[in-house]
Amino acid sequence: MIFEQEGSAVKTNNSNVVDFTIANNAMIFSTLSTKLYTKPHEAIVRELVSNAIDANTEAHCDNEIKLHLPTELEPEFYVEDNGIGMDEKTVLDVYCKYGNSTRRNSNEVIGGLGLGSKTPFAYASQFNIETAKDGMKHSYVAFIGEDGKPHIAMAGSEPCSTSGTKVSFPVKEQDFDSFYRGAGKALLFSKKMPKIVNGEREFYRANQDYNESLNNATFVAARNYLANNEFISKDCSEKSMEAVSAILNNMSSRIV
Repeated sequence: MIFEQEGSAVKTNNSNVVDFTIANNAMIFSTLSTKLYTKPHEAIVRELVSNAIDANTEAHCDNEIKLHLPTELEPEFYVEDNGIGMDEKTVLDVYCKYGNSTRRNSNEVIGGLGLGSKTPFAYASQFNIETAKDGMKHSYVAFIGEDGKPHIAMAGSEPCSTSGTKVSFPVKEQDFDSFYRGAGKALLFSKKMPKIVNGEREFYRANQDYNESLNNATFVAARNYLANNEFISKDCSEKSMEAVSAILNNMSSRIV
């Protein structure tokens, strides 16, 4: 996304000018990775799904995005796309650098701050990245080291015929519901609805406090309303319309 620079630059003839810098320490990284988000579960879903959407946009495709929510049998969270993917240089020079981004020259993409890819650190001290591009698939482990700072290590490489990225980490059972509810809020405002490949039933059940008739058609109708300011889902009944209204009323504080 293209960001407008607000304010005006100050010109000076003073030769005693020194740049501000940022310290490379655990506290700064913790602030940018963890303390930046008041609702970490929602932020993780929002940022990783947005990155997946951008990866598809950059690859000029509309491939399916997979969202795997944790359940008792499969207690893992992941977002997977078949978009542009990353080579080793992009991982090390862009993905691993806070504030670095390749997405500031186009309004066709969502991201650009260079922080969203690090949101898993808001919940987990370690997460996995699998990314494929140009015939090679690389696997990495990102983790918080003993020094309190984030690090990344390559876990392996192999030839492949696909492209895309998968970000994953395990979830504690007591946090399942937080991810279901966080996903509900994040996806309602997402540019594209991913396919929930695990935990779909739990996802809708956790978000039924908005209305008992909440289901896929209701959720789609609510998203369409926010995107187009009109109800356009043909599969949404009158009862489901009431559910949509309930969702919007409960989330009114998030609608700008």
